[in-house]
Amino acid sequence: MDIRQILRIDLNLLVALHALLEERSVSKAAERVFVTQSAMSKSLGRLRTLFDDPLFVRTPKGMVPTPKATQLQPVLHRILRDIDQLVLDDQFDPKTASADVHLAVGSYVGIVLLPVLVDFLQRRAPGIRVHAFNRVERQLERLADGSLDFALHMRRAQYGSEFDVHLVGAMPPVWVARDTHPLVGKQAEEEDVLSYPHVHFYVSDQRELEQIRQFHPSEKRGGSRENVVFETSHLPAALEVLRRTDCVMLAPPAALHYTKLSDNLTQLNIASSEDAVVSYTLVNHERLRNSPLHTWFRRVILDICTRLERRRQLGEPFVEYQPGQYEWCED
Repeated sequence: MDIRQILRIDLNLLVALHALLEERSVSKAAERVFVTQSAMSKSLGRLRTLFDDPLFVRTPKGMVPTPKATQLQPVLHRILRDIDQLVLDDQFDPKTASADVHLAVGSYVGIVLLPVLVDFLQRRAPGIRVHAFNRVERQLERLADGSLDFALHMRRAQYGSEFDVHLVGAMPPVWVARDTHPLVGKQAEEEDVLSYPHVHFYVSDQRELEQIRQFHPSEKRGGSRENVVFETSHLPAALEVLRRTDCVMLAPPAALHYTKLSDNLTQLNIASSEDAVVSYTLVNHERLRNSPLHTWFRRVILDICTRLERRRQLGEPFVEYQPGQYEWCED
């Protein structure tokens, strides 16, 4: 693409040429685009210079386009139609939309949300492709630069005014271990759980988290991680380590509500001096505020999260989800 060549073109000239091709009359074309006949004549002169062709010749039957002008007509019609859609079209139809949406979402939330989301999109918006990533650093920065569209994550300590932040759920973390762990069935203290080796599930942007020191005993005691023997962002591996060892792991309760993952795992009964709650938020940058596609997509995620959170609060296992279960009529 030669930008210098494009800069030579006045869009109004293309509109004038379109009118001339359809009206075959300078006066009628001028009337159609609300300019004087003299102005239209000057535009025709500039068009002849631009295309190095007379474009129209006068005959007893009126203005007749040259082969060059006839060749330009279908291309010109397509270009002006595309410009019209680019500038004016703010309609969004999920059924016909074709787009890519990039989403950062943690493993615990993603394994519950994403199957429901993709199933819904396949039924209602099959042209929308979702790219989901569970380990993304500098998420707010990536939302701002456009490499991410949405992030669904543990709430950060601070968000700038350029971000739209929507609470999607809040839940207390739980200690998870194998169902034959020595602490199962006991009323244990935090010091007891600290005596066992830990699995640490990696969370992106940990230093930005609002509540990281509120609920993890080792963090509250100065961040010592001597008892962390395994750190990973691979959820199935983390849970399999718990099944095979005496390790314990702090996790959202969703880990035990998804029955395909929670076999042979259980929640430990650990007394805590605090009632910690971890909040999860859906975040997007202000650059998406006027996008019909992203407004619709955000509404879909928030609606699904609301339904899933309601099921979690009722204690219903997520594995019972069936295709089409979350169909709903939109306004």
